[in-house]
Amino acid sequence: MGFADKVTKKSLGFWLALAASVVALVGLIVYFAYIGKGGIASAGVIIPLIVAIACGVGLFFYNGTFADLLPIAAAVMTAIALGVSLSDGVGNIADYVSDIVMYGDADLAGLNFAMVAIFAVGVLLYIVSCFMKKERTA
Repeated sequence: MGFADKVTKKSLGFWLALAASVVALVGLIVYFAYIGKGGIASAGVIIPLIVAIACGVGLFFYNGTFADLLPIAAAVMTAIALGVSLSDGVGNIADYVSDIVMYGDADLAGLNFAMVAIFAVGVLLYIVSCFMKKERTA
């Protein structure tokens, strides 16, 4: 089966999972920008996002027994990244909301808000794709 045949055989569930993987990749890029500006670097965000992206892309190549579990694993991994990034940035958000400098850097709060929004969209897309077929039936 060629590449074009595989692409045309995929259904909306696959494309939602792939879109969620792209969203996770954007979230990973934003997280690296956050680290570059002085934010906390955590393997608890980077590794789960890489695994989630791999699970989403893996749906294109793998259609075996455990293919239905890949979007579930990706949703869980993205949710872990969401939780860890939020807990690491809570000091930045608290300083931004209270308009004082005590726990974190209020200038990073915008990136924390962006990461939460991006990761939440990724989780929702993965969850929706879990309930849909990944390939069209003839």
